Amino acid sequence: MADRYGRTSFTGQSTYGDADRFDVTRHNPNLSIGQGRHFCLGAALALLQLRCAFPALSVRLEDLALTIATEDVVYMPSYVIRCPQRALVTFRPSIA
Repeated sequence: MADRYGRTSFTGQSTYGDADRFDVTRHNPNLSIGQGRHFCLGAALALLQLRCAFPALSVRLEDLALTIATEDVVYMPSYVIRCPQRALVTFRPSIA
C-alpha cells in the first residue's frame, strides 16, 4: 500500500528480506486496521464482512463452545484491546 508520497507500508526490506513478495504466512505483529494516516482503506469493508460473518457462523455452528474453561483463556498483552491469543472451540455443524 502506498501513501500520497509514494512510500509503502509493510514492505521494509530490513524487516522482510523479500518484502515485495506477497506471503500470507508472513508474521506481522502490527497488522491492524490502524488509525490516522495509516488507516486501512478496506476497513469499512472488513468491518461489514465481520458483521455478516459472525451472525452467519452462529446460525451454522450449533453448540459452539470453548474447549477450555473461560478462566484458562490466555489474552494478548495489550492496553488497547482485550482479545484471546487462541480461541479453540468445538461445535456441531448445522444441516441448514
